[in-house]
Parts: sequence; structure tokens; C-alpha cells
Amino acid sequence: MSTGATEWFVSSHSNNGGTCVEVRFVGTCVQIADSKNRGQGPVITVSGAEWTSFLGSVLDERV
Repeated sequence: MSTGATEWFVSSHSNNGGTCVEVRFVGTCVQIADSKNRGQGPVITVSGAEWTSFLGSVLDERV
């Protein structure tokens, strides 16, 4: 049975130093996990709208 989940991925801007967060898309939700503990640590799940709002806030702070 397929969950419609994408594979976990890190930002293309990551230096792959092991201190990243990973995300994946599951249906209309986004899951966020610590790359060091993805299989054991907590996973945060937010709606697509919440993720979009978060990214917008981060981009606004970079300007």
C-alpha cells in the first residue's frame, strides 16, 4: 500500500555535515526530522499551508 510519501531530502544548500533537517511530503502534509535521528527521533508533521508560511517567513528574514 502506497502512502504517497516522497523520499526524505535535505536542502541543496546543505553542506551535508550531519546537522541538517530532512523533509518529505506525505499527501498534503510535510514531515520534518533531524537527519541524525530520523529513524529514532521525533518527526514533526505540518500542513502544506503551514510549511509554505514557514518558508515565506524564513525568506523574508534573509532580505
